[in-house]
Amino acid sequence: RTEIPFRVGFTWEQRPAVGEADDYYGFSLGSGFSIGKDPGKLIIDIAYSFLTADGVQTVVAGQDGLSTDTEQHQVFISGIYHF
Repeated sequence: RTEIPFRVGFTWEQRPAVGEADDYYGFSLGSGFSIGKDPGKLIIDIAYSFLTADGVQTVVAGQDGLSTDTEQHQVFISGIYHF
C-alpha cells in the first residue's frame, strides 16, 4: 500500500523592532513518498517554505529609520533509509 501525505502550514511571527514589533507571515507546503518495503525502505520528504514581511526595520550603520520589504524562499529535502 502506498500513502502520499500532503502538508500545508501558516505562520505568523513578530520580531523585535524599535517602536512596534515587525510582523512576518509564512506559508509552507510539503509531501513525501516511500520506495520499497521493510527492510530496505526509503522515505523521501520535500517541503517548500515562503516567508514575507512588508515595511520591516533594517539596520545600516549610521542610518536610522530604514525599512524594507522581504521575501524568503526555502526548499527542504530529506531522506530516511530503513535497514
